[in-house]
Amino acid sequence: MVFSQGERYPILLDPEGVPDYWVTLYVTEKLRTSLKQTTIENTIRHIIHLKLWEQINGRNLILEFSQGRFLSESDIFSLRDHCLLSTRDLRQWSQLKSKKKCGQVVLKSSIKLASFGIGIKITRCQQNGRYCRISEFH
Repeated sequence: MVFSQGERYPILLDPEGVPDYWVTLYVTEKLRTSLKQTTIENTIRHIIHLKLWEQINGRNLILEFSQGRFLSESDIFSLRDHCLLSTRDLRQWSQLKSKKKCGQVVLKSSIKLASFGIGIKITRCQQNGRYCRISEFH
């Protein structure tokens, strides 16, 4: 989004084109006043990666946290491992996996991450950035 004064304001839109309420609130309250646009955009990308983990695992962390339910040890390890992987490759894997489903029946030829070639991991610096931004968001 670009304001009339020329300020660029990155936002996250849902599939219907509506701004994500919690991400927009976080960007407005915590990031906008102290960070540059590119840093905010990178932070939103990290949040998108977190939302991909939620999608893959059928979770809604904001709802769970609001109900007093927190991450288990296995959730933390799962999220850690998820943050090591490329968002683009995970998204492609997730789309391919969803195409393998027929209604409620999942075909027996389950897709494994390794067989799809998602052994490619991001750099240590990117991993640390993801961990920090995701933990600050939630």
